[in-house]
Amino acid sequence: MEQAGKSNTWAAERRQDVELARAAASGDGHAMRRLADRLLDSIRVLLRGLVAGDSNLDDYVQESMIEILLAAGSYRGESKLETWANRIAIRTAMRYVKKQRWRARILSFTTEVDGRSDPVADAEVDRSEIRKRIEHALGALSLERRMVVTLRLMLGYSVAEVAEMMETSQVTVRNRLFLARKDLRRRMRKDPVLRDWMAEVLR
Repeated sequence: MEQAGKSNTWAAERRQDVELARAAASGDGHAMRRLADRLLDSIRVLLRGLVAGDSNLDDYVQESMIEILLAAGSYRGESKLETWANRIAIRTAMRYVKKQRWRARILSFTTEVDGRSDPVADAEVDRSEIRKRIEHALGALSLERRMVVTLRLMLGYSVAEVAEMMETSQVTVRNRLFLARKDLRRRMRKDPVLRDWMAEVLR
């Protein structure tokens, strides 16, 4: 009975998502805003991992959201709405990668600190430093490995979901994840700022 209840709840949620997507595709402004609000944060997190510190992140997020809204009528509820949207965002990002010939690159990082002691400001600097060094480490990975790290380890999708979004096999996802973890561990052991993050995400 409990399993049947979960199944019914799942089906009802999918029907609601399909209705939302269809309404957005029909030009319903309220539905479009609801869809964008629901997906925006996860798309930003996804693309931040994929583009690894690129200054044009906001543009890529905007382009991905436009593509998602344009494609909303094609959503059939066969997968989670977020999974479907992430697949479109990945394709959009990869188009930019190919068009602009992005390369995995090492980001320069400099920090200027004045003589004042401000705990709040210091905390902000620390968070900014950690984020940039994470982006630095991710940027040194190939695009495919960076994608599986972002989707599986940072966003928590299952191997099956990652394979679906990347349109590849689960074996390939596991292999890329193994190699990415190995490379990240090697890089991050040399950087004490990232050790806590490494222990949490790469465990």
